[in-house]
Amino acid sequence: MKPRDFADHLDRLTDLLTAGGWEQLDLGFAGPEIPEQLTGIGFRLIISPDRRALLTANWRATHASTEFQSLDPHDPDAAAWRAHADNLPVNILIAAAHAATAQPPGPGPFRLLREAGWTKQPPRATGPDSYATIVSDPAAARSATATYLSAPGYTARGPWLIARDDLTASSGARAFAHTTPTAPGPVIIALALTDPAA
Repeated sequence: MKPRDFADHLDRLTDLLTAGGWEQLDLGFAGPEIPEQLTGIGFRLIISPDRRALLTANWRATHASTEFQSLDPHDPDAAAWRAHADNLPVNILIAAAHAATAQPPGPGPFRLLREAGWTKQPPRATGPDSYATIVSDPAAARSATATYLSAPGYTARGPWLIARDDLTASSGARAFAHTTPTAPGPVIIALALTDPAA
């Protein structure tokens, strides 16, 4: 059985999103038909009002896994961006949900991180064909790392990793997020900058 506070936090996330026009999708499970593998798991699918973003929450007592995925209502097979968050609190997830539906998406994350006082480190090699640029907050409790894939004649942006060492889950698990290369800058900013006490 899920601890009470875990259930309350997932319910709060659901309530705040649905109050903002998001719609919880019916999974078709009810009462005794709930599969045994979902016992002790809080699972939600919630879609944005414009049908362009889907939130999937798969929360357990010791781990909260939440994913944002872009959707194209006109082309269901279009490549989607994703942002996956582990053990982040409700208010950060709500900020990321608003950012996922922001139009236009706004400036890129490097500029906004620098404006917030974060420091950009020199690029460092992470492999024979890749390197990373790390931006960290003044207290060194948070960082955002952009990876790049390089080969002769081209450089391509890879995924982002956001570390939130200013947060500790009740189980002691690390709080972090990672995205696909094309995740919008405002989503990366929301995951990196949102104050957990806000």
